[in-house]
Amino acid sequence: MIKYKIELQPSPDDFDDELKFKRMIKADDAFAALYDIKSELRRIWKYEENLSEETFNKVEEIRESFFDILNNNGINLDIDFAWNKK
Repeated sequence: MIKYKIELQPSPDDFDDELKFKRMIKADDAFAALYDIKSELRRIWKYEENLSEETFNKVEEIRESFFDILNNNGINLDIDFAWNKK
């Protein structure tokens, strides 16, 4: 009977594969966090009473910037989030 000893050597790609896997696992958490940020900005912008005009304008500026960043990266929280909630 012939016995073989196999030694696995770490590949330089292992780190990249592991990192990609971890990012994939955390993607849903990140997506939910972005959705929560969107919802909180909307709540403040639409429903918060007693905001000064300066504060309202700043919240509006932050919302616009937030959505620009998402759009520039091809992310639509409304469509993508609804799809994830099967």
